[in-house]
Amino acid sequence: MSDHRVLGAVVAIHLALLAIAVIAAPWAGLPVGGVLAGGAAAGVSFALLWGLAHALVRTRNRVAIVAFGTLKTLFYAALAVALFRGVRLDGAAFASGVTCFVVAAIAGSLLAVAPGPRPAAGH
Repeated sequence: MSDHRVLGAVVAIHLALLAIAVIAAPWAGLPVGGVLAGGAAAGVSFALLWGLAHALVRTRNRVAIVAFGTLKTLFYAALAVALFRGVRLDGAAFASGVTCFVVAAIAGSLLAVAPGPRPAAGH
């Protein structure tokens, strides 16, 4: 499985799990905004890290390397600024949104290494 297909699988699984978590959040007593914030933070962080790794390993494009590294740093700085400015997020809701991404990354990785159908012996 190519790295772009793995990335696509992780994104699709992440969005599906996040949708389920958002639907289940009120039932579990969690604020939907916290779940969405956690899922978005994990997804954006991963996308920036993947872009940085791709630029480092595949293209070796210095402009892309600096751009992705800068964006990732600014993303974390923006999260810190938001928290220091008093943005309140429910920790359990945020963690459940982040967990959706972690499960999606594991599932996507397992799909990438899962053996496919094998031809029968003698054929």
